[in-house]
Amino acid sequence: ADYCPLTVDALHEQASAQTGLTDYGQQDYRERMAVLLKAFHELPRLTAFGRTYAFSLMLTFLKGRLQVIDH
Repeated sequence: ADYCPLTVDALHEQASAQTGLTDYGQQDYRERMAVLLKAFHELPRLTAFGRTYAFSLMLTFLKGRLQVIDH
């Protein structure tokens, strides 16, 4: 699932593209997010479905963050 890149930057770019928003507030979560994404990459049996689900879940969280900061 190359169209679901599990990287901090790719997820932020996609969330901003889908919402039209770019202010994520304080950036202190990015390091923890990177650790979680690294753990996904290290799962030996992560299927394409699992990768897509992880991408979708992280994207949903980021879009929610953008919307909360915006209001």
